[in-house]
Amino acid sequence: MEQPTVLVIPVASPIHIERAAEPSKRARELLQEAGLKVFGPEKLVTKVEESPIIAEEYDVIVFFVASGGASELIKMLTKDRSVILWAYHENNSLPSALSARERLIAMGAWQGIVVYNSLNAAPLEIVAEAQATRLLRSLKGLRIGLVGDEDDFSKASADAEMLKIIFGVEIVNLPLDKLKQEWSHVADREADSVVKERLVKAEVVEPSQRDLVKSARLYFALKKIVADEKLDLVTLDCFKFLKRTGCTPCLSFAYLNDDGFNGVCEADLRAAVVMLMFRVLTGQPSWVSNLVQIDKTLGTITCAHCTAAMSLSESGRIIRVRTHFESGLSVSLDVPLMRRCATLVNLQTKPPKMSIIVGEVIDSQMGHLTICRTQAKIKPAGDVSRLLEYTGNHHVLAYGDWSATLAQVAKKTGIAVVKV
Repeated sequence: MEQPTVLVIPVASPIHIERAAEPSKRARELLQEAGLKVFGPEKLVTKVEESPIIAEEYDVIVFFVASGGASELIKMLTKDRSVILWAYHENNSLPSALSARERLIAMGAWQGIVVYNSLNAAPLEIVAEAQATRLLRSLKGLRIGLVGDEDDFSKASADAEMLKIIFGVEIVNLPLDKLKQEWSHVADREADSVVKERLVKAEVVEPSQRDLVKSARLYFALKKIVADEKLDLVTLDCFKFLKRTGCTPCLSFAYLNDDGFNGVCEADLRAAVVMLMFRVLTGQPSWVSNLVQIDKTLGTITCAHCTAAMSLSESGRIIRVRTHFESGLSVSLDVPLMRRCATLVNLQTKPPKMSIIVGEVIDSQMGHLTICRTQAKIKPAGDVSRLLEYTGNHHVLAYGDWSATLAQVAKKTGIAVVKV
């Protein structure tokens, strides 16, 4: 993702310029350290005419309240504008910000929020707002390829329309015959070479070399379609595809995700959009999983699926290449996922709702025989006892805490948010 942009306008009373200069400088530095691209005057603004022109091109507009005695100036500059007033712990900054808000509310002209801290870090609200705005801009026009037949396209049409309205993504319907044709053109020799290269350190348990090559050929075919159609992500109905071809796309999707593209299981367009969000935010692959177990006593959940990007593997542990769990056919992956903080998201469209879970991956590659191959036990930061009341099946996992940014995305798009 391109650096989110922030316009920072430091405001102060003329009599407090000297004492307000250093905090204003510190505020700019904190925003830059948080990964934001900062614009706006470094010199303190003490009069309306000293303020720069405020354009909508910035991801967030911040008025840094550098001193007291600036509430009237803030009122004039922020009237009827969606802005953030940033107050801090000294120089009567907070009283000035609150006074300005009171005046604007009385006028019916308040559209902003007030944030406060002691200048120890950039406020999370500012960072999340900037990232959310930039993320939504980045999603517009991204192309999701749905491979299938008319029945698949019909089933997905409601989600496709809603996701286009909310996020501006484009859903491209691609006939299965096109994929089969590209698949038939891939030579075994080319596929064999990628198998040897990428699985050199993996432990192959059940699949035959023929199965591995067949999956690798599918990877090249999907990659060709992604390139030809200028796609950012591709998905298909895995079970229907397996029945018709005897091949799962699990390994192919893993290769694509490691390449910087995105492959999503089960023709799930909602999970696809979340995966695109995480790719834009992190530049890394994420993992689409089923929610398979909840332990209310220990406060943990277990997620599993038959594929994951191999780059999500924990250093020093071995990836196992297995057959597909439900069918015992073809190829899937048991990836020992990294044990660290992660965010999981389930997105629904009827009605629009986003469930957000932040927790620690505490175990992976547990070897349970009755759930899908790649497995992760997660300890959410919150209570899981009511999780079943509001969440859905597929949860997309990405490393790091992205809850504040995603909550802002939901707020800006009118999606209800449930946080664990």
